[in-house]
Amino acid sequence: MNKIKIPSLSLEVVKQCNIKCEGCNHFTNFVSTKHILSVDEIHDNLYPWSATLEPNDFRIVGGEPFINKNLADVILRIRNIFANSRIVIFTNGLLIKNFGDDFAKKIENSNTHIRVSMHSLDKEYSHKISDIKPKLEYWKNNYGVDYSIGDAVSTWTWPYRLIENKIYPFEDNNQRLSWEKCPSKTCRQIYKGKLYKCQLTAYMQDVVDKMDSSFLKYLDYKPAEPTDSYEAIKEFINIEDEKVCGACPINPKRFNKKIT
Repeated sequence: MNKIKIPSLSLEVVKQCNIKCEGCNHFTNFVSTKHILSVDEIHDNLYPWSATLEPNDFRIVGGEPFINKNLADVILRIRNIFANSRIVIFTNGLLIKNFGDDFAKKIENSNTHIRVSMHSLDKEYSHKISDIKPKLEYWKNNYGVDYSIGDAVSTWTWPYRLIENKIYPFEDNNQRLSWEKCPSKTCRQIYKGKLYKCQLTAYMQDVVDKMDSSFLKYLDYKPAEPTDSYEAIKEFINIEDEKVCGACPINPKRFNKKIT
């Protein structure tokens, strides 16, 4: 049986962030629960999917992944589970300074890429990112740990409406167009061992107490489970627009987010 190939698969290795970004699609700016996944928890989340799914990129996300002090061990465990996937760490970069060369040496030539997202263009933030570039270059040249620095300012859009610190759906009454315009349509997530369509579907369950009642009807979304049949999982992967897409905008609006 051939594995189902997908562009990417993501796992939150920590439910905590060192900054708060307005409009975070993982809702980290709303969540008070702080949990760092152990290597064994990560194995339990991922291994049941290894016989079925083959992502081109496996994305380590958060929160902020570099909060997890066992990140090197996490990477090696993921490498054992998804042997053919490129591993991409999505980070704001601010905590990389706390990791020594032993981190890069441990994951040497593991086909790991560090993706630094620039969440602000102000001088203080930019200076902090500039400070870590020599370290990233050294890791790349000496241990084969690649990196890139990308813009998370001009591409930032609202994934929900926020009114007086309460989360509302967009409900533009065209779920097909919402799906077509969605920037996250290939961002499958593993959360609590189940497979979700995107960040919204995975993490909205964590912020029910912050939602307006108009959002609650989307909570009946059903993820896939590793015990589902191969055909059922394949069908799930191929679903395009569905009811939950109606919570998202048909025309995502870019905005200058506040970070704290």
